[in-house]
Amino acid sequence: MGSARRWQLTAIAVSIALFGCGGEPPGSAKPGHGVVRGLDAQAAVVTIEHGAIPDLMMAMTMPFPVDDPAILEGVAIGDEIDFLVKRDGERFVVTQIRPKLK
Repeated sequence: MGSARRWQLTAIAVSIALFGCGGEPPGSAKPGHGVVRGLDAQAAVVTIEHGAIPDLMMAMTMPFPVDDPAILEGVAIGDEIDFLVKRDGERFVVTQIRPKLK
């Protein structure tokens, strides 16, 4: 198994472990800040290296599904972004992405 794949699986496992630790009710979006490290428009997934998101998760790099693939339009790998993420069942979903002005 490659190092990148192992890192992704570790990040997902940590996210699942932290799922029950947050104080916010499911569906409550939290703001995050990070850098886009990967994009898969067909799968509607963005990989973000982000700082800690209070009451949700620690700083890490992980893939997030997006609730609407249209929010990936105009976003590129390496972009610094602000985003909103929420719990959706047992996963975290990005609901909004705003690239920072360059």
